[in-house]
Amino acid sequence: MKFYLVLVIAILLVPITLGGSRTIFNDGDVSWHIATGEWILSHGTIPKTDPFSFSWADRPWVPIEWGAEVPLAAAYRMAGYSGISALATAALVALNAIVFTNALRSVRPLPSLGVVLAMDAILIPSLLARPHLFAWALLAFWTVLMIRARERDRARRWRPRS
Repeated sequence: MKFYLVLVIAILLVPITLGGSRTIFNDGDVSWHIATGEWILSHGTIPKTDPFSFSWADRPWVPIEWGAEVPLAAAYRMAGYSGISALATAALVALNAIVFTNALRSVRPLPSLGVVLAMDAILIPSLLARPHLFAWALLAFWTVLMIRARERDRARRWRPRS
């Protein structure tokens, strides 16, 4: 019973509380990322010039965060800022789940919860509905894959054997 309570706190309650906070919108770039994603969805291509700036109009532009801007715009289309909040919460749930399950490999559930809570406390100042939020979960997943590959002393196979 204790394990499941720790599991729910670490993987669900903390991320839902953080992702549901209005503070994730305390940055002007959130709207910029949504607008860029909207432009990409509407035009079916990634812009090559800045469509939003009068001072940089028609100048070369590379939207390097388009991989997160498209899901942000899609979430906004579906449910407005609530959709963005749900997407941010899902990214935090994924991050916490990856870190918690990896910590369980070394320590018991309660110290694993401590690891997750410490991580969340450190991340709170940077907790905004921006592309880096999604990169955290991908980075955690990639790190776990690299740790496990090192433990086996071999690289992970990315393709099934023929």
